[in-house]
Amino acid sequence: MDPPPSDPTAAAANPEATAVAAPPLEPPAVRDKSKGVLAGGATSGSV
Repeated sequence: MDPPPSDPTAAAANPEATAVAAPPLEPPAVRDKSKGVLAGGATSGSV
């Protein structure tokens, strides 16, 4: 024989899952130059 079904209950919110992360204490570091790849077309002197 199966046990009687349990009564439905309201779902509770998980405060850890809904908490917003604190902003960083320091601003991001400023870089001197970009380290990305430079994109450019062929120059007139290239072979």
